[in-house]
Amino acid sequence: MLEDVNIIFLGIGGVLDTFHLGSNEQIEAKVKLLSDILMENNAKVVITSGCRGAINEETLEIDHECGWVLFLFYLFDKYNIEVYGRTKFINKYLNNDKHVYIESWKEDEIRVFLFTHSEIAHYCVLDCDYSPYLNGGKSDLDKVRSHLVTTKYSNDLDNSDEGLMPYHAAMIKEVLSMKNDYRKVAYRRLGWNTKYFYN
Repeated sequence: MLEDVNIIFLGIGGVLDTFHLGSNEQIEAKVKLLSDILMENNAKVVITSGCRGAINEETLEIDHECGWVLFLFYLFDKYNIEVYGRTKFINKYLNNDKHVYIESWKEDEIRVFLFTHSEIAHYCVLDCDYSPYLNGGKSDLDKVRSHLVTTKYSNDLDNSDEGLMPYHAAMIKEVLSMKNDYRKVAYRRLGWNTKYFYN
């Protein structure tokens, strides 16, 4: 029987690093909160942020010229956060318009990861989801919205409410109680008997 794994697909901007809260100390406080949430839910992280380009997909080694990611992984090590992997880059055109090119489309990247990892029993997507502002009003997380917990990248009315907050812990816990329905697809792709493995 495969080990069941709980995953948080983690955006960085707007979750750990926000418009007004971006000092090393403020980011570390967010990472510590994330660590507590992961520990409570026995979960690991998969990086979905654009900065994952500095992380080797196979070995998870970091490009040493990318100081920001090195600092982030230093904090992950400090607070015992296990990085389970990172999503692949998928390039896509918006509404089939060859002139509107989007470098990544998170919902598809997350689904590809789920399709190829049948051990994932539960997952949560933790992201600020500011993609509608970048993609002509269309979110790149709609296909995984039922598993999405959103944070705020910028809040001019109350800067202290930006990014991962303690109240998100209960929301994440609730989402992680939901089954990963994509698991059935992953089992079929790997040739497993879904009746035996999936419950």
